[in-house]
Amino acid sequence: MCARINLLLAFVGLSSANGLTVLSQPTHKTPLFRIGAALAELPLFILYYVSFFLLAVLGAPVSGWALLPHMLCNAGLFLLTLKHVRERRPPIYWGQFDAVVIVFFAYLAVNIYYSEAPGTAWSMTAVYIDSLSAYFFGRILFYRRLRAYVAGLVAALALAWGALYLARAGFLNRPGIRLEFLPLARADQMMELLRLMTAFWVISLPFLMLRRPSNLIFLCYGIIVFGLFGFLAAGKCAALYTQLRQPTGVETNHAAFLTTETILTISRHYPVTGTGLGTFPFLFEAFRRSPSLTTPYLLSAYFVLLVETGIAGIILLFYLLARFPLYIMRRWGLFPNRPLRMAVFIFAAHAGLCFLSGIFDAQFASPAAWFLLWGNYGTLVGLVMVRDPMRIFEGSAARQAEGVADSDQEPAARSAQPPRPIGPGDYALLSVVLIGVIVLTALQAAPVIAARMARKAPNEDARSAVYGARLETAVKIFPLSSELWTKLANYLQQQAVNPAEVYAGMPRIEKAYRRAIALNPHIPSNYEQLAFLYTDTNNTARALETLREGVRSNPNQLVLRLLLVRELERAGSLALATYHVRQALFRISPGQGELYLRLAELYEQRGMRPQAVRYYQYARQVIRADSPSEARFRRLRDKLRIPEIG
Repeated sequence: MCARINLLLAFVGLSSANGLTVLSQPTHKTPLFRIGAALAELPLFILYYVSFFLLAVLGAPVSGWALLPHMLCNAGLFLLTLKHVRERRPPIYWGQFDAVVIVFFAYLAVNIYYSEAPGTAWSMTAVYIDSLSAYFFGRILFYRRLRAYVAGLVAALALAWGALYLARAGFLNRPGIRLEFLPLARADQMMELLRLMTAFWVISLPFLMLRRPSNLIFLCYGIIVFGLFGFLAAGKCAALYTQLRQPTGVETNHAAFLTTETILTISRHYPVTGTGLGTFPFLFEAFRRSPSLTTPYLLSAYFVLLVETGIAGIILLFYLLARFPLYIMRRWGLFPNRPLRMAVFIFAAHAGLCFLSGIFDAQFASPAAWFLLWGNYGTLVGLVMVRDPMRIFEGSAARQAEGVADSDQEPAARSAQPPRPIGPGDYALLSVVLIGVIVLTALQAAPVIAARMARKAPNEDARSAVYGARLETAVKIFPLSSELWTKLANYLQQQAVNPAEVYAGMPRIEKAYRRAIALNPHIPSNYEQLAFLYTDTNNTARALETLREGVRSNPNQLVLRLLLVRELERAGSLALATYHVRQALFRISPGQGELYLRLAELYEQRGMRPQAVRYYQYARQVIRADSPSEARFRRLRDKLRIPEIG
């Protein structure tokens, strides 16, 4: 028997095994009431579509625009609750799939604690939590206004596509227009995703209008939708095959293989919980083994989710995507009329196609795509759970009058019942939801507000006391941000203009850098600045240890590794210095001729003449004779007694 979830707990992110909740349609449905209900629901629809539009054109999770979807979605949750309480609707059931959805998003929130970069994970999770609000929109509201919802969705998709097209084409490059929120770097991929979504719903909307679709209509719809999807998938596979047969195909195939290998390596290090949402770029840079693989060649959205959410997150997601279609098929005969069956079939097809598209399209893991996916998934759950007992889909009045028995015929309308009075429980529900919405909005807004406070104005002095006070406040508002602690450390370092002030401010500066490194160990500049600070205060042992720690966390950073080589040479560890130069040469920068010369000098200092001569010859081949390193070549040639070739 399906588990039930109390709506009061559902809105604050919890679940319950036994409980009746929410709310369905009232029994008195006069034309005037229908018009009033539609007008009351219009603001909720607008909140949803505007939130989706902002997420589709969102450039960064901590930009000022990211705050608007949070506020709109959370306000929508409260308005949904207020609307249902005010209309005194009778309850419907919440089942086990609702519980799993809430558990999945709760897992994403809890996983911030285990993240490699908690600040980044917090900011990205705040964006993805909006998808849970979209799920509640679909679960409570959209399944009762299905045709209006899909029509508005098509308009919202087209509007988002148009905004990205105009921005990419340069039509919005006008004085006074700020385009920081438009993701121009990924506009092509996002526009393709929006085109696919629009095409699906444009095809599906006429089928939702049918009063009594026959089995032939079901068959035609399935052939059209899955046939077009198969055609597009075959086209992508053919394009990839053609690309691989080109001279550059070997490089593409090799990049895909190296990306997959890197992803699997990261997953082996963080198998269960993953690294946290938004941390994939950091981890990819740290774990990539080839110097030619500067950017990941992503083939699947599930690769990113595997890294960021771990096996636990993938299992929860796959359970929802695979288990629910089986649930629908087992209960297909319980749906009372054909319009409801058509709607269930369309939304189930959408969920299935999105699941398949995520296998070969990484854009399906973007916040905008998730917002739509979970909104439509909530609508599908609402359609399946309600089974039309309140007649959200009208049947044939003539067949009702004739009393024809048909498995597709909806149940008779319930007899009119007096509306229940609003009691203390309703006011308690509204209070809890309001408090939950305020707390959730504050948590989602914290990284955005802190980032805006830490932003220096164009004409503001970087050493001003006002700017320093804002930085201190920013790290108190959002203490998990590595970037904020780095800015505070840089500010404190700039305040120390002489050695005495450096020694005096050393504890605070060191604490800020250490805090930044602990929150995100994959930012090389923090290790460099902290090592310089230790060197300035004659603490070479701490400087060496800091650089070693930085290289362990960022093995593909050339400058950081060369700084470590310099400190190892000063400490007399020539063997370790040689090892790290070889790593810099063969793992990071194979074409760097200076590294060949550096290796030759180290081997000469260690008395290893054959190796020194070999790398001297390598360096001579790749470095021009008139380069600034010519003096080093002469000194090394004299030490190795290499005859000069005239």
